[in-house]
Amino acid sequence: MGAAKGADMDRKKIFLSLFIVAFLTLLFLPEDAAHSQDKSLAAPATRLQGQDKPPLASPEEFKSYLDAERQAIAREREALLFLRTQVRQEVEKLQSLQAQIDERFAKEDAQQDDKIKKMVKIYSTMRPEEVGPLLSKFDEDLVVKIFSNMKPKTQAELLARMSPDKAAAISKKIMSREAK
Repeated sequence: MGAAKGADMDRKKIFLSLFIVAFLTLLFLPEDAAHSQDKSLAAPATRLQGQDKPPLASPEEFKSYLDAERQAIAREREALLFLRTQVRQEVEKLQSLQAQIDERFAKEDAQQDDKIKKMVKIYSTMRPEEVGPLLSKFDEDLVVKIFSNMKPKTQAELLARMSPDKAAAISKKIMSREAK
């Protein structure tokens, strides 16, 4: 169960990293996409430069100004639709990648759980005075995973056979794991 929580945290970190990469890509994409596509998509940035207000000199000038604005808006709309399509494609890629990552983590978790269960079976058949010193040499997180699949009586016998420092550290990890 702890392995699943650790793997879940890893999944969240990977997904967050992928999301940040996608976001940053999309943040800088509009400028690049506008340059790589039809130049008319870049028009919103260059339209009617220097004209913040419509010309009021004549109705013809005002009409041409409005026509130019409509065309600029149409180009902006095209650019936005293009970008929206790209964003959707990127989201689909990320979702596919996330599914692959989740599948891989699930397989790895299942494999690790199987290995730990085999170790538990082996160590449960051995005498505690043989297993205690052996487990003392293992990583504390691995020992906690092994202990989580053992009966409390077996855990107590094995902890009694370990060095006091190692037994205390493992006990603390077991307590913090059960508190979660």
